[in-house]
Amino acid sequence: MRVLIAVALCGLAAAACGGSAASGTSRTSGQDPAVSACLASGQLTRVSLGSAPKCPAGSARIRWTVRSGPAAGSGPGSTVSACLASGMLTRVSQGRAPACPAGSVRVRWAVRSGPAAGSGPGSTVSACLASGVLTRVSQGSGPGCAAGSTRVRWTVQSGPQPRPRGLGAACVTSAQTGGCGPYHYTEISGSNGYNTQVIQDVWNAIAGASQRLTVYNPGDWSVSADMPAKNTAVVSYPDVQEIYTTTGNRPDPLSSFRSITSSFAENGPGSGGGDDYEAAYDIWAGTGTNSGAQEIMIWVDNHGQTPAGSKVGTADIGGASYTVWSAGRNPVSLVLSSNETSGTIDILAALEWLESHGYMPAGSGVNQIDFGWEICSTGGSAKTFSMTRYGIESSCASGASCL
Repeated sequence: MRVLIAVALCGLAAAACGGSAASGTSRTSGQDPAVSACLASGQLTRVSLGSAPKCPAGSARIRWTVRSGPAAGSGPGSTVSACLASGMLTRVSQGRAPACPAGSVRVRWAVRSGPAAGSGPGSTVSACLASGVLTRVSQGSGPGCAAGSTRVRWTVQSGPQPRPRGLGAACVTSAQTGGCGPYHYTEISGSNGYNTQVIQDVWNAIAGASQRLTVYNPGDWSVSADMPAKNTAVVSYPDVQEIYTTTGNRPDPLSSFRSITSSFAENGPGSGGGDDYEAAYDIWAGTGTNSGAQEIMIWVDNHGQTPAGSKVGTADIGGASYTVWSAGRNPVSLVLSSNETSGTIDILAALEWLESHGYMPAGSGVNQIDFGWEICSTGGSAKTFSMTRYGIESSCASGASCL
């Protein structure tokens, strides 16, 4: 548990809020975004832009580079365009870009005709395109396509999602209240250059504790923490922070969202050497003008910590099992039944479950979604905590507006 951080918008430089740009540590910018999907039984499902989906058993996760802007003409080497929404590609067309409905994203990528290449880490996916739909999708061998359809193929990658490339020089800070950003980060829906930051958040400083934050972007950052041995109280919560509070200083109502999911990949020192910490989402919620009145935590990777309050039940939400802890509803913590250093959390489903079971007031909304580590001890020596992938994908309910 920690206190709600009052966020100051500290300008548009990547080295803001007490951070400095480190010379000589720049990374390549201008990376084309990637689409990831699950491939099984000739169909692409759980298609997402940026964050990699968690694919069910028996399916293969693939990814490929896409681009925005005008589509190229058709031909032997041409472009396929499509509308991406709710994990599906629709209105797929070769050459001419479709008009996509509100709430969807238009993507395009290069395709080829002719024999497919062999499979492998960088291999070929082939499919039949007709009436705006891709069917008989297969990796490696080209399918037999029905009359009236066109066979297309493109290069994909399999395996783990690559580490995101940075947005320039690293931002580095050792200040207890220091931070980096704000960022316009495409892997977080609604990130606009004002509402996304990565912060130190040393909110309970003690003697002998130090912490250094290094940030390339909200999905590529680390912290080196040196906390005294055997300390059991939370000292800091270095985290990536996304603000949802509306311009009227009200929480964004849960009812305005159709979906909020978040994907992460993090690495901490583990349970050896006297380390005491957990990786967790810290979500601030409220009702009406009562912004940030309630703290909701979702623990994904726990090493030695016990949530505030007492154990009050269990829950199965979005395909994951949790133990529910409550300290008079503030905070309420959902703790994964087994640790995960990477995965996807259905945040909206979790908050709706808590609301429907009386752990959140009716009509609740979200002010802030944070993700990082609550650090108590590193055994008296410096240890590194790394974030290698992070994103939030959200969409608005029909007829509603949301971040």
